[in-house]
Amino acid sequence: MNSTLRFELDTPVRWHPEHIAGEVNGLVVVLGMSQGKHVGFDAMATHVWHRLEWTQTVSELCDGLAKDFDGDLVVIRQDVIDLLTQLQELKLVEIGVGDLSA
Repeated sequence: MNSTLRFELDTPVRWHPEHIAGEVNGLVVVLGMSQGKHVGFDAMATHVWHRLEWTQTVSELCDGLAKDFDGDLVVIRQDVIDLLTQLQELKLVEIGVGDLSA
């Protein structure tokens, strides 16, 4: 846990390129090649994973989810940061990389 970056709203994030992902019954399953660990997602995490295909800030990610689900932005931000922290520990996301202008 010591090497975990604290996510801020302006932190750029996206999928880590060294993974294999697929869907089973509409839910994503990801194998992280760098650590050889896998994770299965629930419906909300699957939605977040699909949004991580392109680099965006945590704020942009949360704003999109709040719009899609008409949810409470404060709750969404905390849930997304918790999920991203777990994904970072498994090395399934990259932080601070990519082109935000795309």
